[in-house]
Amino acid sequence: NSTTSGSNAVFNFTLPANRLFQIETSSDLLNWQLWNAPGNNGLPSTDTQTTFQSPLSDLTRFFRVIVREE
Repeated sequence: NSTTSGSNAVFNFTLPANRLFQIETSSDLLNWQLWNAPGNNGLPSTDTQTTFQSPLSDLTRFFRVIVREE
């Protein structure tokens, strides 16, 4: 689930325990880079809901969540 709150992008999701996630961003769906946002460093998830938010640099932005098994 993703929304905006003011000038922030907000993501809410639940992942199984022992998964790592990182959010990538693109302006054209071709070139992806790690979203430069606090906490977006591949920390392990728990089996609870995760809320992640950070300011948007602009409104024309695509996001994808990369999930890896730890």
